[in-house]
Amino acid sequence: MSPEPSPEPWPHTAGTPPVDGRPEHLKRACEGSLKRLGVEAIGLYQLRKPDPAVPFGDSVGALAELVTEGKIRKAGLSNVTVDQAHEARAILGDDLVSMQSEFSPSVRDSEPQLRLCAELGMAFLPWSPLGGISRSSLDDPSAPTPRHGSPDSMSWPRRRA
Repeated sequence: MSPEPSPEPWPHTAGTPPVDGRPEHLKRACEGSLKRLGVEAIGLYQLRKPDPAVPFGDSVGALAELVTEGKIRKAGLSNVTVDQAHEARAILGDDLVSMQSEFSPSVRDSEPQLRLCAELGMAFLPWSPLGGISRSSLDDPSAPTPRHGSPDSMSWPRRRA
């Protein structure tokens, strides 16, 4: 059975699935992952991106149900705001253990998420930490391509330590 498309498909590039945060889709996707992996539970299950067509709390509530059912052990979020992270924490409690956002020398927009993770003892998973990609399916296709890197871009993690 192939997943149903999101009610309002998000623009995406070939090979990248559209965002679909409907609870029934998230549960079906988890079941498919369990079957393909041949496991009874997934250690960390990340919500890839909030679906603008679905209330965020509904998507996170589906993750909480998957935890309760023992299908996932812990949950994580990708590409969320600090307010969304607080909302998810209220639903998932300590079962929310990670947050993933773009973070690099040239993209620092997710510093508030990084601080929140440190405050709550959660893992922060940066994607594109060295600015190694210029485009993502999450980017606005009409936006100008950002310039990544600088002569000292490799030294920024040491300066933050």
